[in-house]
Amino acid sequence: MDSKKNFISLSFTPKKLQFLQLNAAKTAVISYGSVPLPEGLISNYKVTDKNVLIKILKDIWQKFHLKEKKVGIIIPEFSAFSKNITLPLLDAKELDEAVRWQAQDFLPLPLDQTVLDWRIIQKDKNNCQILVIAMPKEILITFVDTVGEAELLPVVVETPSLALSRIADSKKFGRLIIYINSEEAILVLSYGEEIIGSSVVNAADYEGILWTAVNMSRHYKDTQIEVLEIGGLKFTEQLLTNLQKEINKPINWIIPKVAGLSSEQIQEYLLPLALQFKDPAEPANELTINLLPDTWVEKYQKIKFEKQSSILLTLVTVVIWSCFLSVLGFYLWLFIQINQLKKAVERVPSISEETKTKLETINQMTAKILTIKTAMIQPQEIINALFKAKPSGVFFSAYKLDLDKGKINLKGKADNRSALLKFKQSLEENKNFEKVTLPLTVLETEKDIDFEINLSWQTAKGGQNLTIPIK
Repeated sequence: MDSKKNFISLSFTPKKLQFLQLNAAKTAVISYGSVPLPEGLISNYKVTDKNVLIKILKDIWQKFHLKEKKVGIIIPEFSAFSKNITLPLLDAKELDEAVRWQAQDFLPLPLDQTVLDWRIIQKDKNNCQILVIAMPKEILITFVDTVGEAELLPVVVETPSLALSRIADSKKFGRLIIYINSEEAILVLSYGEEIIGSSVVNAADYEGILWTAVNMSRHYKDTQIEVLEIGGLKFTEQLLTNLQKEINKPINWIIPKVAGLSSEQIQEYLLPLALQFKDPAEPANELTINLLPDTWVEKYQKIKFEKQSSILLTLVTVVIWSCFLSVLGFYLWLFIQINQLKKAVERVPSISEETKTKLETINQMTAKILTIKTAMIQPQEIINALFKAKPSGVFFSAYKLDLDKGKINLKGKADNRSALLKFKQSLEENKNFEKVTLPLTVLETEKDIDFEINLSWQTAKGGQNLTIPIK
């Protein structure tokens, strides 16, 4: 995994917070730890006191000398809803619309009150199987926004079942994963990384754990269980014996190969360790699930856009100055040549046809150079003008500049139609912009409008040529 995707895992339970970070190669632990949480800080699966959790997070970063600001978050399993659905093969945008339309049938909350993401887990000739995970927005933002207010950058959010299905054996056969920590037992029936079903039981209720495991194996009878994969520190010999007897499948411990932790510590920190192997791609990625709220996605897109703009401006500035200095040097050389030719003309009563031809060539080259110089556009000027015209509620996602022709293609998103029209009007009022074109079909949508605008930058025209008189 690219080192640019490094982050620290934060795993929340009602009673404690665990953190862990692996090296860039994902082979060894850099830092890890666990801190108890005050009674009632996490109640009904959401944070009840932001200020207390912010102080805890800042104390962890200071005490353990943590430098990385990007974090991934695991939120308790009870707060999420998951389901496998089958849909026809469509492009990514149409598939997203179809998933959200169908999710309305099984989610207990309206879509606008949830954060939903999905991934394709299997394809055939005509259909694709999709895993859908959703979480109430009210619960999710108490964790994500609090982490953000602690001056950290949340880049990925997921549930324990997703983390466990990733770190378990990913071979394409059925398995029942059972993880038990000090507070809860999480049972996940999966096929490869496809989650068929999951359940949460009190960690102290060993009979409930056994009963749930047996019933999951019977209920999902279409998925043949080949192995039991277990993790955590709270298993008893009696529970293992009963599981073996009732389900009659081999039992394997989940043991990821990382250095820096003992066997017991690997089981203790299994969830934050599993999250470290996650690719923190944005929720729009169809091959991974990330429950990061839209507000944070937009924030990162804005940061990314500004960073790309800064890099582009630097590169363009370097190129332009290099070209300008080259042109200036060539212009000075021509100027010297012209002066020398003028002196030669003054000394010679008549000029040969060969010399006249050379002088005409020089005049033509001089005219071209001056034309290039007068038509040169500074990209900073165009980009600054675009941002100056942008009102609140309009965000840029991509742009394309043709510096030779002065043409601009701009893509982005507007909160509402009013903001988009105001932006178009601001562009038209700038005398340097012309031919501002916005498709009318875009204005049919009232809110959350994806738009594309084409316009031109009025380039400088004219320029004075330096001509050598020929007699």
